[in-house]
Amino acid sequence: MDKKRKIYSALFGGLTLFFTLFIFWNSLQTGEESGAQSDAVVEIAKKLLGFFGITVEDYSLGVFIRKAAHFSEYFLLCICASLFIINITSRRFSFAAPIYCGIVAICDEFIMQMSTSGRSPQWTDVLIDFCGALVGLGILISILG
Repeated sequence: MDKKRKIYSALFGGLTLFFTLFIFWNSLQTGEESGAQSDAVVEIAKKLLGFFGITVEDYSLGVFIRKAAHFSEYFLLCICASLFIINITSRRFSFAAPIYCGIVAICDEFIMQMSTSGRSPQWTDVLIDFCGALVGLGILISILG
C-alpha cells in the first residue's frame, strides 16, 4: 500500500471510529438530556424557518429533526466506512460498510439505548439509520463510478 493510501486509510478509519463513538455517546444521553438537545435545535430551526415566514408545530419539527439526525449520522458513517474499506482493499465499493452500519444501528438501539434512562429502542430508528447508510453508499457509488 502506497503512502497516500495509508494516509487515506488512517483518515477514513479514524472518521469511522469517531462517528461510531459519537453515535454511541449520543445514545448514552438520558432521555431528558437528549430531549433538551433536540429542543435547542428545534428552537434554532424555528427561528430560521420563521425568518422565511414558515411555521411548523414544535412536535412535528422535533420528530423531523431527531429522525434527520439518525439518517445523517449513518449517511456519514457509511461514507467514511466505505472510503476506509475502498482504501484498504482497492475495490470500487463494498457492501461491508452498510452491513457495519446496520450492526452499529442495532447495537445502538437495542444495547445502548435499552440500558439508558428515559430511552427506548425503536425498529423504525434502525430502519432510518440503515436507509441513511444506503443513501450514503449510493451517492458514493455514483460519484466514484
